[in-house]
Amino acid sequence: MPRTVVAILDRDSWRSNADVMVIADSERRRLTWVPRDLWSRRLDNRLSTAVAVGGGETLLACLAELGLPCTGAICIRRRAVETALATVDITVPVRRRMAFWYPLKPTLPIEEGRRQITFEPPSERLTGERIHQWLGARKQLDGSASDIPRLFRQQVLLKALLRRGFDFGAVLGDSDLVSLTGVDSLAPLRAIEADWRMKVFGACRPARIHGKAVLVRTSAIEGAASRLRRGLGERLAGPRRALRLVALRRPAPDDAIAWGRHVPAAFRGRVRQMAERLGVDPSDLMALMAFETGRSFSPAIRNRLSGATGLIQFLPTTAAALGTSVEELATLSPLEQLEFVERYLAPHAGRMPDLASLYMAVLCPNAVTAPLSYVLFAAPSETYARNRGLDTDDDGHITKGEAAARIADMRDEGMRPENIG
Repeated sequence: MPRTVVAILDRDSWRSNADVMVIADSERRRLTWVPRDLWSRRLDNRLSTAVAVGGGETLLACLAELGLPCTGAICIRRRAVETALATVDITVPVRRRMAFWYPLKPTLPIEEGRRQITFEPPSERLTGERIHQWLGARKQLDGSASDIPRLFRQQVLLKALLRRGFDFGAVLGDSDLVSLTGVDSLAPLRAIEADWRMKVFGACRPARIHGKAVLVRTSAIEGAASRLRRGLGERLAGPRRALRLVALRRPAPDDAIAWGRHVPAAFRGRVRQMAERLGVDPSDLMALMAFETGRSFSPAIRNRLSGATGLIQFLPTTAAALGTSVEELATLSPLEQLEFVERYLAPHAGRMPDLASLYMAVLCPNAVTAPLSYVLFAAPSETYARNRGLDTDDDGHITKGEAAARIADMRDEGMRPENIG
């Protein structure tokens, strides 16, 4: 079946980078957003540069290299999208308040001037420039920036447009602004409906290559092992450990998630729904709960020292803040307790694009958006003593990267054939 990638360029030129890349798969009735910061070894650069380098052909070759083969590509210059959206006036749901720094003009670098913009719950009316702010804003007020949350906002807008019956043919109307590559590129787009599943490609991890903050495809970790070791702040215990990481990190089958064989189908389904609402990878969420429960996924498992209980080890004070108690949480079924897991993580929704950030929401919420080098605990202190096992280089400091490395091992284990499902 045809599988087409749509790439929307960030400027009105064929020499521009791709700002948005979405794969339309009509057989699976699924749209997959591909992060523009995904690293391409073929390009030795971010995937977003593929169109500028060699058009749709180069983009297709790079996606195939990354394990995302497509039969066709549609590259669209910015002006085509701006023209099609010029008359749109639509309302989208907003779950929580969002605030960003945004350029003075959408096409200007933020370094040349910025202003604060906000999106307020329960809904926002989007028209004119507000549409472009919704689609593109990424720099938060604390200075942190991630491309992933805006991809989920793009999904919200697209769902609203599909439900309204928006004519997407208007985007493709000017042949000078659209380039088609491959076999029957338009077929998957004609089949898109409002009930299609939408997801963000999540089989990648943050890294730094050539001084650039990028995302590395997890199945391509062998070529970037040393960079990932530095990025995670972990001193790997020799070549055997590095090779084990390479062997274990493989793409999951469609719709399968880490540790899925260890929980009922209803639990897996709820996790996928939660992950979509929270803006996280469902396999990351499963790895978090496997780590916190010692692989048992028991809602009643309890830490004898701290009293922490359940799927994400709710502390007594945390449970009280959620309007319950650890004793009550322990009586719930795993499926019922997931509701409290989501309620706890909801304030961080859209700010946990990777496993490290998700784990910080439980271990050290102040570090959710911090860099991997951020020091969580330092000796001498009680918190350091309790978590000393995370100090992989035994230097008296536990960084976010060191802590994340431990839970990354749990995700790797969960992706093994006997665990994934």
